[in-house]
Order: sequence, then structure tokens, then C-alpha cells
Amino acid sequence: MAKKSQTTGEWAGSSGSGGTVLNPDAPDINTGGDLLNNQDEERREAAENHASSAVNGGPTPLNDATTEAKKPKKTLEEKRADFSRLASARVSRAIDALNALNHLSSIQSYDWTDEAKDKIFATLREKIDTVEASFVEAKAPTEGRKKTSKQLSFRV
Repeated sequence: MAKKSQTTGEWAGSSGSGGTVLNPDAPDINTGGDLLNNQDEERREAAENHASSAVNGGPTPLNDATTEAKKPKKTLEEKRADFSRLASARVSRAIDALNALNHLSSIQSYDWTDEAKDKIFATLREKIDTVEASFVEAKAPTEGRKKTSKQLSFRV
């Protein structure tokens, strides 16, 4: 792909499958030429060092203990914005899942028993109660809190 030189304003590179050079006198970005400055070299070296340390099992910026210590705490506004963004997406997905369950009520397409239906709604009510309780407990004093178990699957 041809690129315009920032120093000369001329185009350099190859065009088409024949590899015709548009301007052989213009510096080619791929070879370094006059366009490669120290900042670009530093970025490339940093990326190479990061990649090699990750491959060699060395510390990376993501798992370095000093990086986590420097992370500033979120403000109340940031926490509320995060909650609003995530809650909107998650409630929308829950509503979509409930709409999909609604389609199962069609007796023209599906056959179900009252026992199976009751089990579905009892499980959903139980989970909604658990989620609501976690919101209540989160605002309560921290004494006596215990983790809720995860329900990995549901069978009718």
C-alpha cells in the first residue's frame, strides 16, 4: 500500500500486483527512512519487551503488583455510571431470556405439564429472591454475610 511521506509530502510504496514503485526517491515508511523517529522506536521496543516478558513468564503490566497499587479508587459517579451501564445490559438480557421462555407456552408447538411449569416459575422466583436479598445484604452491616451458591444448570 502506498503511503504519503510526512517529510516530503510525496507518495512512496508499491501499487497493484506488479509492485510498481510510485516514487522511488521518497522515503519508504517500511524501511525506516526519515520518518522513523525515536518515539516510534521506543514504542516498538516496549511492545517487543512486553511480548517477550509475557512469553518468558516475566511480569507484565497487567499482573505487576505495583500497577495495582497505583490504580486510583473509583469515584461515586464512576461507580454509579458503571452500575447503570451494566445493569441496563444485564436486565435487558434477562428480559430477552424471559421472552424466550414465554414462547414455550405455545401448546401448538410444545407439550408441557403443570408440574414442569410450576418448577420453572418456582426456580425463577427463588433466583429473583436471592438476587434481591443480595442487594439488601450489600447495604446491611457486614456481619454474618455468606456467599450464595451458584446454580449452574436447570433441569425440568
